[in-house]
Amino acid sequence: MKARRITGDGLLSLGMLLLALVTGVYLGNSPDWFAPDRGPPLVTRDAYQTGRALFIAKRCVTYHRHAQVAYSGVQLNIGPDLAGAGRPGSPVPSSPDYLRAWLKDPPAIRPGTQMPNLGLTDVETEYLLAFLLNSA
Repeated sequence: MKARRITGDGLLSLGMLLLALVTGVYLGNSPDWFAPDRGPPLVTRDAYQTGRALFIAKRCVTYHRHAQVAYSGVQLNIGPDLAGAGRPGSPVPSSPDYLRAWLKDPPAIRPGTQMPNLGLTDVETEYLLAFLLNSA
């Protein structure tokens, strides 16, 4: 059996996944935690931090700048600046429902977009919303 080498990116992704799982268990989040009939999830410090970690782990930092993430957007700077997302003056709409649909499947919302479908789970999407819509 050949030994596999774990890269820094692999460790970061694993760490982010574990953080999301531990945070979900700690907060008592069941899979129906984000059900629409319950309203939006509470934005806790943990949800915000998990969303921030996902922003890094899913490599959003490669394409988007965000004031709360050092060195974000310096590589390609293709997408809009996401600091203040959903606030007046931001190119990002303020509707959580629209952003949720966009994060789940960008090409379905705007065919030809450069943003790919990242295969986000519903929980990952909610964490990213907690980060994006609650950043200063």
